[in-house]
Amino acid sequence: MQQHQKFLQTEEKVKDAVVQLIKKKGLANITVSDIVSQAAINRTTFYRHYLDKYDLIEHYRAAILDAFQELSEQYLSSILIWQDPYSAKMQGNDLLKRAAENFTANHNFYRVWFSEEGDPQTVKLISQLINDSINKRLSQLVQDNQVKLMVPLTFAREIIISGLWSIIKVWLVQEQAISANELYNILLRTRYLSPFELVGLRRNY
Repeated sequence: MQQHQKFLQTEEKVKDAVVQLIKKKGLANITVSDIVSQAAINRTTFYRHYLDKYDLIEHYRAAILDAFQELSEQYLSSILIWQDPYSAKMQGNDLLKRAAENFTANHNFYRVWFSEEGDPQTVKLISQLINDSINKRLSQLVQDNQVKLMVPLTFAREIIISGLWSIIKVWLVQEQAISANELYNILLRTRYLSPFELVGLRRNY
């Protein structure tokens, strides 16, 4: 148990070091020497955990993707379900709720990892994951005759994905993260409200 705790503490030291180093010089310019110096550990300790810098990057990348892959599979049925955003009985969305919790719990790390100085490949892979999940869900809905596309699928899909990422990008640059519940409500409401409604403009019936 004590050995496992020590292992986790070292992982946390390395992760904190990577965060600081990305801020200073960017992920592409970081070396193992930089990491062990910043984390105050020796190279032997580092190599017990990772083969090299690229193995570390793959480790972080896989952890992020696995977490969101699991969420998308577990809560696939909650993707693209219509709800009235003005109703007090709005049920919410489990996928967006869990995603918001994940993002806020990892704010400091994600803030640098998803930045221009971080790992663009992770952003690309998560975008593809979102794309695949939306396609899968849309295929189910089309097959069940539950949807009628108002714009071509290619455009609809891009609007959904870019809309989500735009919110996350704004959230990431904030020094102080908003709460998971606040982020969740923003993600949820923007799925159902038009741009006009988001700024308080509504049609008078």
